Amino acid sequence: MLDCYMSWDEEYTILMAHKLKDYAIRWIEEPLMPEFYDGYRRLKDILNPMGILVTGGEHEFTHYGFRELIEKNCVNILQPDIGRTGGITAFKKICAMASAYNIPVIPHGSGCVPYHAVISSTVSPIAEYIDVYADGGSPHFIHEPIPINGFVEVADTPGFGYELNPELSTGVKPVPIW
Repeated sequence: MLDCYMSWDEEYTILMAHKLKDYAIRWIEEPLMPEFYDGYRRLKDILNPMGILVTGGEHEFTHYGFRELIEKNCVNILQPDIGRTGGITAFKKICAMASAYNIPVIPHGSGCVPYHAVISSTVSPIAEYIDVYADGGSPHFIHEPIPINGFVEVADTPGFGYELNPELSTGVKPVPIW
């Protein structure tokens, strides 16, 4: 899977797809700027016969952009960033639209909120996982679920079940505003 982060154009994406064809690329993620819907459609038409999926949506900021991606048949997989699209409510709207067209939704980003979203969605087959603590750093949240052998268990506590790690306090004390 290649995450291009809006840095390629159509010609370069096609060139790279041909150059990397022997590496069994599963998908090319967000090669173009998000509003370039026609370009995404053209890429999909060219790359899908090569066995490469086209994904996008990380930089769509409302469910209206996802409607464009869906109606114009631009991508094989939608990848909303839950924090950018308006939270869980917007994510559920995106999933409802995607469900009507049998398009999978794999949210961008890892952590408790995307895990809850994927678990509660019928169109989200997997969740993204980024091991941000691989270098031994301290977690920003305590009680945040971490996938083990490809599975995650979410808490049954109120909210998402995690809280800020007090050990990472900056030492800055809040100033009362009168």
